Amino acid sequence: MKDYDIALKGARLVDPANGVDGLKDLGIKDGKVVAIEDDLDTTRACSVVYVQGKVLVPGVIDPHAHFLSAQLGPRPHRMMAREGMVTAVDMAGGPLEGRMEDVLASLPANGVGMNVAVMTNARAYLPSPTAQSPSRNDLKKGFETAVENGAIGIKVLGRFTPEATRAAVEIANDMRIHVTHHCGTSANVDKPAFDALGDTIEMVGGDLRLHIAHIQHYCRGESKRPLEEALDALAMLEGKDNIVSDSLLSPYNSCSGELSDGKPVDSQTRMCLQLKDYPASEEGLERAILDGYALVQFMVGESDTLLLRKAEALRLWRGNDAKTRLCFPVNVPEATIPLAISKDRKGNFVVNAISTDGGVTPKNVQVRSGLALVRFGAMSLDEFVLKTSYNASRMFGMLDKGHLGVGADADITVLDLSRGEAVMSLASGKVIMVDGVVVGRGGTIITTERGEARVKTSGFPYRLIDSEKSRLYT
Repeated sequence: MKDYDIALKGARLVDPANGVDGLKDLGIKDGKVVAIEDDLDTTRACSVVYVQGKVLVPGVIDPHAHFLSAQLGPRPHRMMAREGMVTAVDMAGGPLEGRMEDVLASLPANGVGMNVAVMTNARAYLPSPTAQSPSRNDLKKGFETAVENGAIGIKVLGRFTPEATRAAVEIANDMRIHVTHHCGTSANVDKPAFDALGDTIEMVGGDLRLHIAHIQHYCRGESKRPLEEALDALAMLEGKDNIVSDSLLSPYNSCSGELSDGKPVDSQTRMCLQLKDYPASEEGLERAILDGYALVQFMVGESDTLLLRKAEALRLWRGNDAKTRLCFPVNVPEATIPLAISKDRKGNFVVNAISTDGGVTPKNVQVRSGLALVRFGAMSLDEFVLKTSYNASRMFGMLDKGHLGVGADADITVLDLSRGEAVMSLASGKVIMVDGVVVGRGGTIITTERGEARVKTSGFPYRLIDSEKSRLYT
């Protein structure tokens, strides 16, 4: 019997949580890190991977992804894994998305070996998913169903009344489950997104606990210049220990290209058009596509999504009855970079983690864009690990992730700094990606004790977390 299932030999290990930055060998057994040595005896390992010249970091965690829609198949899983992500939290899009039963049904065919957790849409189990003002009783029953089915928490999207929004956060806090808010309520739906962020921070006050999603979403220049909005957002968030947050580095959003009565159905599409003075109409959207401002998503097989431009994009959009999804480059660097790198007076990042809001949309650039900031000198490699792994692990209470000390989950992303990208990744000690080729299958479910019984019946491996020990509640 060998001491290690796999040994990683000859790489630089960067693990700021344990104060390690140097050449180290890792020994892995039963999905855990069991040895960290200067010169590991390879005869004690079943297999050895030589990674000289590379950098080992704790597996990248995406705290805000989207990969559960039934139509998407394996594509988002493959796109995430190919970029070096090892763990992803689905952040529920539509009213009936973000349900663990959908994960359990899709993983056998679509999973790529990653760790997956689910935040259920707060509307998913309500008697009326479109209700703006559900009762506290209906909210509580819905949230209980979500976590019993295996979700780690709930996501509150816009369109609830302010009263129902606060009630949802209060109930989640009382249940001690993770709760994320995509800022907005029925009262500010027609206001600039930055106003919705301010309203949410005011609602939370100093007592409620809340994860605010994709901060850059509220800093796109609707009311002031994006940089001014970003600086104001940072000022509002600084010192709010009861709030955790994420932001992304991709320039693109994702929204619907669907029309109704000659106008875009999606309020985000209308906002993007108006930002650049295009009419929020069919004609305005057509002009935006032809000008190369609106890009059309084109799904390639089961593995990729491309962004088409101009005439080619217009043909696809028209050929799909104008229902194809779009991307606009509205997350501008003058906002996204300060949100990614700014720290408070204690030296902690104001926005805790870098996310993608991606999956099937080609926004999975945590690693490439994060390493570009490292090359530029905007953050150190230690800080890159904090922003892309450790902080996210603590936000959700994934205490065995985010570091590579003995006893940690053997979730590892292997970086090639000269190429500025991930070249290998392992989840629970199993290789899931090599040089952009996805080789993993299935996956590991992250759930809570309340969801264990349901997840256990699936037959998938799972890990339990305790939200009480998360950064949200400690």
